Amino acid sequence: MLTNCESYEHFPPESLRIAARMCRLLPRLAAEGLRLQARRGLRSPEARRKGTASVAATDIGDARAASFAGPGLRDRRVSGDLVAAMAGCRPQLMLDAAREIPRFDRPVLLVWGTECGFFPLAHAERLAADFPRATLITVPGARTWVPVDNPAAVATALADFVPAAPVR
Repeated sequence: MLTNCESYEHFPPESLRIAARMCRLLPRLAAEGLRLQARRGLRSPEARRKGTASVAATDIGDARAASFAGPGLRDRRVSGDLVAAMAGCRPQLMLDAAREIPRFDRPVLLVWGTECGFFPLAHAERLAADFPRATLITVPGARTWVPVDNPAAVATALADFVPAAPVR
């Protein structure tokens, strides 16, 4: 199952390429920037909302924000790992992987938020056309974090997609 995600040449998305470049060139500064942003998001619901508005249509709430930001604030290695992952974002990685998509003969479920600014529905349609056995389910109103915006839609799509185990 895939939700809104990088695909083909869209890795990282255009709006995050500058951040990826900063992570490569100035990793310590990037890590401190992440930590600062996380602290602001935990202190202020308005800052949190501003920080997640591009990826979630709904407010993630205090508890979920703490679960996302807390590990990076408690342990600098966590924010360092995120910076290292972002530094490694290069379009060629995804293009190399995409060559194998037509050979993947297992069922694939795409559950895609229709309001995502990073990965529009056209990306999902392209993936669905390239996977030999793909099913595309759209989730109206959801952005990048589809499981946050509509966990019930994701759970239902997955439950409907996976065959039931035989009763013993």
